[in-house]
Amino acid sequence: MAVYIDDKSQTLIIPDGSVERFITLPSYSGADGWFNSGVDLAGISFLKPGYLVIRPDAVHHVLLFCTAGELHYDCKATRGSIGAGDKLFIPAGYCQEYHCGVDTSMFWFHLLPGHSRWSYLADLKPMAGRSIYADECENVLEKIYLEGQAMPHRSDKIPQAYCQLALALLDGEFESDIADEEIIMQSRMRKVVRMVGMNLRKTWTVSQLARLAGMSVSHFHVVFVRCYGKSPMAMIQEMRMEQAKSMLHTGSTLDVIGEMLGYGSPFSFSRAFKSCTGMSPQEYRRKCGGGEGRA
Repeated sequence: MAVYIDDKSQTLIIPDGSVERFITLPSYSGADGWFNSGVDLAGISFLKPGYLVIRPDAVHHVLLFCTAGELHYDCKATRGSIGAGDKLFIPAGYCQEYHCGVDTSMFWFHLLPGHSRWSYLADLKPMAGRSIYADECENVLEKIYLEGQAMPHRSDKIPQAYCQLALALLDGEFESDIADEEIIMQSRMRKVVRMVGMNLRKTWTVSQLARLAGMSVSHFHVVFVRCYGKSPMAMIQEMRMEQAKSMLHTGSTLDVIGEMLGYGSPFSFSRAFKSCTGMSPQEYRRKCGGGEGRA
């Protein structure tokens, strides 16, 4: 019998002939190794053509592994399809829409974004690609499913061990994705720093820097601090001061230095320089043997 659900949170169509197996554990086990680790729901599915899920503003991360057939997705930010051996990750907050036009098998996880176990996924965007551990993870899920169906129930140590193995496999899936994403983010940050270094006279804002990186302001700030250990504005101040030190070794006046570094007056430049170095530009120039210069 087909299942059809349509409400504000989601649209779900499961055609006749589809089979959904939800992963449960024996109640006595406490599910310590699984659901208390931020896995809200998991399952193994065989889907008939016409299967459809739409969550306009999903409250959980979804991670899907296709084992046969083809699954089409559209999360507004990107769209495409995955086939056997592929995975799809769509974070919470994005539109999660996927459907199949042919018989398709997959297994899947709903991960809680607010759980500390998955905090490292916070910066990831929707992505699809080849899976590393799909076969192993599917085998483990099958074993967890069988443990949940076992009568009489056996030792809770076995399902908990399987759950920990499944979590480790999920971590392994994300490790390479995060490494690739980190390389991309670092490249964007270096581009921003280069652009700033080429125009230290400009009055930069975090919004302008975020646009250069092609990111939201909040995401840009988080990634920048992670890359450099300081805020974007602190980095710009540091770059200006390093350039000022170099210029103070020449005969450039404070007027010229301040203007080239984006300060409105020699006084504002001197105040910023002393705040950063503990000495005035004149004191620094005398100590380091720079040109005489004038205010």
